[in-house]
Parts: sequence; structure tokens; C-alpha cells
Amino acid sequence: MVTHATRVRRYKHLIGGEWLDPSSGEVIPRGNPTTGEKVAEFAAGNPDDTRRAIAAARVAFDRGPWPRMSGMERSKLLHDLARRIGEEAESLARIEVEEVGKTIRFARGGCQGTVGIFEYAVGLAPQVHGEVYGNLGENYNGTVVREPIGVVGMIIPWNFPTLILAQKLPFALAAGCTAVVKPSEFTSGTALEIGRMAQEVGIPYGVVNVVTGEGGDTGQILSESTDVDMVHFTGSTAVGQKVMEAAASNVKKLSLELGGKAANIVFADADLEDALDGVLYGIYFNQGECCVSGTRLLIEDSVADEFVEKLVEKSRSLRVGDPMGESTDIGALIHREHVDKVLGYIGGARKRGHTS
Repeated sequence: MVTHATRVRRYKHLIGGEWLDPSSGEVIPRGNPTTGEKVAEFAAGNPDDTRRAIAAARVAFDRGPWPRMSGMERSKLLHDLARRIGEEAESLARIEVEEVGKTIRFARGGCQGTVGIFEYAVGLAPQVHGEVYGNLGENYNGTVVREPIGVVGMIIPWNFPTLILAQKLPFALAAGCTAVVKPSEFTSGTALEIGRMAQEVGIPYGVVNVVTGEGGDTGQILSESTDVDMVHFTGSTAVGQKVMEAAASNVKKLSLELGGKAANIVFADADLEDALDGVLYGIYFNQGECCVSGTRLLIEDSVADEFVEKLVEKSRSLRVGDPMGESTDIGALIHREHVDKVLGYIGGARKRGHTS
């Protein structure tokens, strides 16, 4: 029995401390990947919405109190935000299940990890400091000053929407930067909820802005804008190349975490039971929707047949089902197009003579 959502969440953009309707008047409906039922509506942002969010972050950085606070003051507010995220972690986990299709167990783990990362950033905020070089000669001193870079655009993927937001946002905030967050149009709920929490704990308006929509209408503008000082992107290599090209407009700083094709390597002298668990986790974790998913397996010849036989047996023991089920191992893939892509890989393998 698949658990159904209790209500449809309806969100607007969070820009400059206000919840604003999209300029287009249009919304993006989000269906639960497991059931197909509608679980959320997100504002369908366009370039004008994105520019408004950038302008709000720019004003908050150039004239607002956030970058002028002491590290300890920012640390306290980040601590309050981390605590608040922890208090609402179960709700955030359920949103991830409904929007991503991942299992509740893994969603909870991701949200607990999110709290831990925010708490780590809390400790870093007071430690941002420069250096003085007094050994340059009698008449010289050298000073290195570390300052917040400014407005940071953050483009978040759909596979770990809460955890990957946590790998970007709290560190920029700890340093005194302001942010424009662009989550995936499939999984925007948790970013908007954390934006709400940031305001409720007292982080100044305009410091955290969340604008939702398709990448071409929102993420592209973040990459091109000369008012954005840095872009932090996690996603595909193809889109990462476009981000890099667009960022040349003002030679902004970039952090790109792109896709790969990870491999597991098993030698004959390995503990094969441990290796089996590692390989199984590496390929099926988060339904395999992971940028370091172990999609290639290299095994030493002398143990290959035995290892593959046991791996198939263990794979068949995994429980596929309702993501809200506490014992479910594999939930639903993100959307129909992705399902078709995976089935295409399987069909292609069968045509080449492989069996399952």
C-alpha cells in the first residue's frame, strides 16, 4: 500500500524577505514519482524573477547588516537555523520522499546530515580571519584579509535537494555572503522551507533568496549576471559547461560538481562479503540516482563468476516499494523520462546478449 500525501504544498518565490508570485503567473506542478498524485506547486520563474532575486541579494550584501556582523553574530543565527532544521527534519524528510521518490530512511539520513553540516558551519563563522606577515623586513608588513565574496548563486540538483543545499548555503552565510538559491524544478520544497526558517530565526531579509523554475529561465541568468560574484553548481557535465561559458561575463568564481561514472574494483584477496555490500550500496543507493553511483564493476577474473552470482542473489533480496515504508530499500525514480532512460540501458544490454 502506497502512502498518499495529505495536502498539496503551494509555494511562491522567496525574494528580499517577501513571498512573491511569479511574473509569468504560471506554476510548475510536481507529482509524487511513486503515485503520480500532485504534491506541490512551485512558481515558474523567468529571467525577471531571477533578476529581482539577484538585486535583493545585492542590496543585502552591499548595504545590509549581514556581511558587517561579527563572525560570532552570524554564528549564533546559523546555530538557531541549524536547530530549527533539526526540529523540522521529519517534515523535510517527508517532502523529499514525496518530491524525489527516495525512501524515508535515506531521506531522514540526508536531513540529519544537513543539520550536522549546518552545525559545522556554525563553528567556522567565527574563525574566518586573515594573516599578518611580519618577517618581510624592518620597514614592511604584509596583511592577508579574508572577506566575503558577495552574492553567491547556488544551483541545486534534484537527487539530494536538502543535503546538497547544506553543502553550499551555510558556508557562504558563515563567511558573510548573501545567496540566491535555484533548486531543481522537480524538488524545490525543502529549499523554500529552509529559506522560510532562515527568516524566522532572524537572518536578515534578502540574505537568503529562493527562486524556482526551469534552468534556462533561472540558472542561466544566475550564471550570466554581473551582479553575481560566484556560482556554485551541482549537476550534469553538459550543463556545467554552459554555466562556465555564461560565467565568463564577469569572470566570476565557479565551483562545479559535475557528473561522473564511478567504478568499484574487487580483487581476489578482498573480503568478498564486505565487497558485495559495498558494491550493492554503491549502485542502488538513492535508487542509483547519485553522481558517484558505482555504475561500473571491475572484478579480478579468478573470483568474477562467484562474485557476480552472489551479487545477483543479493540484488534480488532488496525491497522495492512504497518509499514511506520503513523497510523499503528502493523507492521510485524521479520522473518518467528517467525511467525510460534506465529501461533503455537495460534493453540495450539485452540486445548485446546480456541476461538478467
